[in-house]
Amino acid sequence: MPSIEVNQFDDKQGPLFLLRRLGYLAPKAQLQDARAGDITSAQELNREMEGLPLALDQAAAYIAGSGCGLRDYLLYYRTHPKDLLEQRGDPMNDNFKSVATTFSLSFQRIRQKDSIAADLLTACAFLHPKAIPEQLFTDGASHLGPSLKTLLEDTYVLNNTLKPLYSYCLIRRDNGPKTFDIHSLVQMVIINTMDEATQQIWAERIVRAVNEIFPRAEFGKWDLCERYLPHAHRCAHLINRWKMLFPDAAHLLNQTAYYLRERAQYAEAKPLLEQAHSIYKQLETDHPLMAECLNDQALLQHDQGFYLRAKDLHQEALRIREHRLGFEHLDTAESLNNLANLYSEQGWYEKAKPLYERSLSIREEQLGPEHPKVAQTLNNLAILSKVQAKVQGSYEEAKPLYERSPYIREEQLGSELPDVARFLNNLAVFYAEYGKCTEPERWYSRADQLFRSSRSIWKKQGCEGPNFAQSLCNLANLCIERGNYGEARQLYKKSQDIFKQIYQQPEKHPDVAYPFHGLGILYTVQGRYAEAETLFKRSYEIWEPSLRPEHPQVAYPLYNLAVLYAKQGEYEEAKRLFERSMNIWESKLGINHFHTQTCKEKYAILCHILNRDADALEDELIVLPTYRSFRL
Repeated sequence: MPSIEVNQFDDKQGPLFLLRRLGYLAPKAQLQDARAGDITSAQELNREMEGLPLALDQAAAYIAGSGCGLRDYLLYYRTHPKDLLEQRGDPMNDNFKSVATTFSLSFQRIRQKDSIAADLLTACAFLHPKAIPEQLFTDGASHLGPSLKTLLEDTYVLNNTLKPLYSYCLIRRDNGPKTFDIHSLVQMVIINTMDEATQQIWAERIVRAVNEIFPRAEFGKWDLCERYLPHAHRCAHLINRWKMLFPDAAHLLNQTAYYLRERAQYAEAKPLLEQAHSIYKQLETDHPLMAECLNDQALLQHDQGFYLRAKDLHQEALRIREHRLGFEHLDTAESLNNLANLYSEQGWYEKAKPLYERSLSIREEQLGPEHPKVAQTLNNLAILSKVQAKVQGSYEEAKPLYERSPYIREEQLGSELPDVARFLNNLAVFYAEYGKCTEPERWYSRADQLFRSSRSIWKKQGCEGPNFAQSLCNLANLCIERGNYGEARQLYKKSQDIFKQIYQQPEKHPDVAYPFHGLGILYTVQGRYAEAETLFKRSYEIWEPSLRPEHPQVAYPLYNLAVLYAKQGEYEEAKRLFERSMNIWESKLGINHFHTQTCKEKYAILCHILNRDADALEDELIVLPTYRSFRL
């Protein structure tokens, strides 16, 4: 007899079936006719049972037989699912078998006819029930036990193995993406047929198989990572449940967390990295895989603005890699680059430069001058060179480093990789700041084009995370320079919305201060001084504790507050803030840097006013935007 597939109920069909079956609704009544509490309970139970008609019918029979009510049954099901799946309301009625018995009988028949199919179904019981990739059972088959190793040989074998499972309606197959689904109740029944030792064997097999296929989160593999992500999450649960202590388990957690961090899902990444770290710590604290985990933890801490924690983690990762892999290893070069990024971000430029140079030397020697890793370090050195400019016009020192980058050629070839988008943003920042010194409109126009190109790449690739949000701030800064105030405000607001969504503590993260500061500049230009003052103070209160009081970034809101107060005739307070910002920039950027010189000029004029040697300062005042370059 051919099988007849009964589709799962949707969010309306399931509750309606359940309430009619219980007599809470007349046969022709509609869902909205029921009591609100009964509708809510029925909807929750339908979701718990994933709309499976057989399970909902069994639930109705139990409720009718015991008189427990919908809400109580839902509570019982969440705490005693195994017992309820094996029961029906009327013990004298044998016309219907329980869900557990029905699935168990089907599973037994499969086991008798095809042991490979039974093992495949068993493996599925430990995965996420939706969109299980068929590829997992070919590429990861070597880890799934003796019988499933045959799936490595030919996909035709896999097709034949799935046939009986499909005929018994134990899976639903989707030939488009080559995936299949299994009902969570089927999973529960299968797992409950095993003793704990067998469950642990299968759980470890699944973790090793998913680790085999889960890729390192390079941009070109994001789609694959997303495909396997639900199954990796399920594996994280298995690793914790069975206290797994082997490298594959930790590696899978680490790879999953790395992907989540790349997609700015920091809250989800953090516990996985901590779980991986705990496993490595119990295995071997000085292992290169531990260094990889420490490196990824450091990147996560850096992304979230916890710089001191990130520094300690990067330094420990570098120590392990130098000790275990050597001073010329590519992983060592990665740690050098990442630690230098942290130093550069915090204004410790003298510490950052030799680390970048060491990293660049290793990468050029082993990868060649055209490799993306070489381009990353060149990009970072170019940013450092620009920031360290000692005299006005010394931006020329950074130009050769930008021009050496292979990303220049990528831009010409139309590449749409996220690293290219970051480089275009950085080149745009260079042109925007260079434009202050010479031919503003020419360089502003080029910067505008590059900012919009980078934004287009990120949007097209679905990378609307922190880099995208920061680039919006950069473009907004340029819009103010060119008088496009309406667009600038929209860009700052969009940036704020993104930051609020991705950071756990957005009120404290240094990235969030950029749109506050930018809006402060916009409102200053528009004469909205009270609002501008609040925003400058807010950006200062975020940057000062997270970046250190002497960081060049901290001087921006101090300087712009000084401008704001001077515009309103509050000269003594303006003088004090000019002095503070001038001292920071002079010590960190040099006495002849554009910002230092600008601040000195305004300070000198202000002193003349206070000495009654000059009139108003209003026409001489300019606010300074802060652009953000991305270190790679």
